[in-house]
Amino acid sequence: MARPGETPSQRVTRELRERLMAGEWKTGDRLPSIGELANHYGVARATVVKALRILRDEGLIVSTPSWGTFKA
Repeated sequence: MARPGETPSQRVTRELRERLMAGEWKTGDRLPSIGELANHYGVARATVVKALRILRDEGLIVSTPSWGTFKA
């Protein structure tokens, strides 16, 4: 659920960060695809891409072209 004043990309980033920190995915696990995450959160694919970029910059995930996104 979005918090007051929170943009869709901020919400997706926060919720994914919370899921990662809670251990929903183990180190090396593949996260759902961008399309799957966009459908899950009801946002555009570009919003998910932005959220994943932030999480990658924070060192929480790694992205490998043609392979997917994985928990770091």
